Amino acid sequence: MDQPIDLSGFHIKAGEVSIVVPCLEFVLFLDRTDDAGILDFYQRARAALGSSITHYLAESMKGYKRLDARGESMVPTWFSRPREGKLAYYMTMADNDPNKIVTASTIEISIFRRPVHEVTPKLRAQWKVTYEEQKSKLPYPGSQLRVSVPLDHPLADPAAIRDWILDFSLVKNGADFTGHCGYALNHYLQPIDRDLYDPAKKALASFVLRYPGLGFNGGGIQSRILRYEPKLSEFVPLIERANWLNLVCDKTLDLIGGRSHVRTLLGDDLPISMHEVAHGVAIQAGLSPQVGDLGHRDFVEPYRRVAKVLRPIRIDEIPGMGGWFMQTETNEWLNALDKEYQ
Repeated sequence: MDQPIDLSGFHIKAGEVSIVVPCLEFVLFLDRTDDAGILDFYQRARAALGSSITHYLAESMKGYKRLDARGESMVPTWFSRPREGKLAYYMTMADNDPNKIVTASTIEISIFRRPVHEVTPKLRAQWKVTYEEQKSKLPYPGSQLRVSVPLDHPLADPAAIRDWILDFSLVKNGADFTGHCGYALNHYLQPIDRDLYDPAKKALASFVLRYPGLGFNGGGIQSRILRYEPKLSEFVPLIERANWLNLVCDKTLDLIGGRSHVRTLLGDDLPISMHEVAHGVAIQAGLSPQVGDLGHRDFVEPYRRVAKVLRPIRIDEIPGMGGWFMQTETNEWLNALDKEYQ
């Protein structure tokens, strides 16, 4: 049911410290990477959050620092002048130090750089041996880009964020992507501080297992988001989980019949629409993001329909996160939209 939602009850504190905070997130997963597209993502996300971003953590840094000129220049330098032989890049930016307090404004860039020109016939032949002949289960991680905004941000308006997302170059012109947008919970991540970490994990598990429309950042998704397809002799990005806005490139969508077939399967009895981009689609499940509520039998039917149609191209499982959120619970969340309720 599409109606205004009060998410303030998902804001949890331990004493005076925020440890769980609701937000609207946009997440993009990539197989092959495009430096200019990654830089476009960063610049657009950075412009959207502006002065609210105050801290950053990059790669080998031991802790978050106040944002300075060096921090501002890192991502633009990485992807305008990539270093030969450097494969992995990581940067997180936030409104405050996430090791001290959780906020809604975040940007995360986690890249395993794999330019199109480096996916050579020789590399494909190596994949064939490893993943077809040897039946290897060795993970082949994808790249992840994430931005989350507060619920009072202008981009928290459904039409505004949808149009904003569809204008990202990686979405508008990219060919190797999946992603999603919807309500999520940012949460405290440092197990060294049990007074903050334990209640955060307990609250997170409780919320996402009751409210099936909620997402969260974590769960080891990057190592599982790509699947090797023997008939293509390459990897395809998968869908993490059905959400309000579901981005799927044609390479992945073709595994379940392509755009026209998927449109037919989605039906016309629920408020589900499909927005086309050059090499994929964005499937919108409802007029606005929803959280649902199993306790009140709000199962978020548009999300469930999308989940059913996209099931063959969704990831199968994710690892546990410890404490109150072991693997049984994380996978209960992952597959909650598939469950049949009496």
